[in-house]
Amino acid sequence: MQRVFIKPLAKSDLDSLWDFIAEDNPEKATEVLISIQMKLEMLAKMPLIGRERKELSLGLRSFPIKKHIVFYRPVSDGIEVIRFLHGSQDIDLVAFED
Repeated sequence: MQRVFIKPLAKSDLDSLWDFIAEDNPEKATEVLISIQMKLEMLAKMPLIGRERKELSLGLRSFPIKKHIVFYRPVSDGIEVIRFLHGSQDIDLVAFED
C-alpha cells in the first residue's frame, strides 16, 4: 500500500488551513482536510501525475487541489508531502526544505 508522509512544514501548512476555516466552521474545516487527505492518497498511488518542479527543488512535484497546491516528492512507498500552499502565495518566497 502506498503511503502519504507529511513533513513538518506541510503539517504546519495544513494546521494553519484548518485553523483558518475553523474560525467560522470547525466541521467544514475537518471536511476540507478529509478531502485533501483523499487527494493525497490518490497522489501516493500515482505520484508522477503531478508537474515536475525541479526549478524549486530536485525531485519536487506539484499538484493542484482546489485553490491550493501540494508540493511533494515521490518515494519508494508513496509520497512525501513537503508543503501545502494557497495558489496565490508567491512560491519564490517559500522554503521547500525543513
